[in-house]
Amino acid sequence: MDDIRLVRKSQCLGSCYFEFGIGPRRRYWSSRSVYMSDEAFDFLNRTFQRCVPDFDYYGFTRIGRAQWQVLIAELRALRDRLATATEFAPFEEEFKFCLVPEDKEPENFRRVAADLAKLIDDLTAWVSTTLEKHAVVRVLGM
Repeated sequence: MDDIRLVRKSQCLGSCYFEFGIGPRRRYWSSRSVYMSDEAFDFLNRTFQRCVPDFDYYGFTRIGRAQWQVLIAELRALRDRLATATEFAPFEEEFKFCLVPEDKEPENFRRVAADLAKLIDDLTAWVSTTLEKHAVVRVLGM
């Protein structure tokens, strides 16, 4: 798994991305948005589904400040678990179909866990900054 990062529109290769956009309106492929690959998002999908019950993996979801606060707290808790993880086993259920067998090996999982922790830091920082001026951060799924 090599594409666990937040990118800008100009860095997207193809169209399999989740878009995190500013404000409630349906604007797509905005240069103001940030993006993550569908494979990277799959690591976070269960957290989004748990915190945002009407989250639409394949569509458009508006998420307001209150829900983002809960989501950010949950994402940071996941980041903290990843930061101290030495093996894949505690994440088996949460990341069930996200990794190929070799990425579950301890030395490879540490790299994946570090990349995920950075992705979570980058996303939560961007969302927090955006919510200082805007009431909604929207997510456009696959």
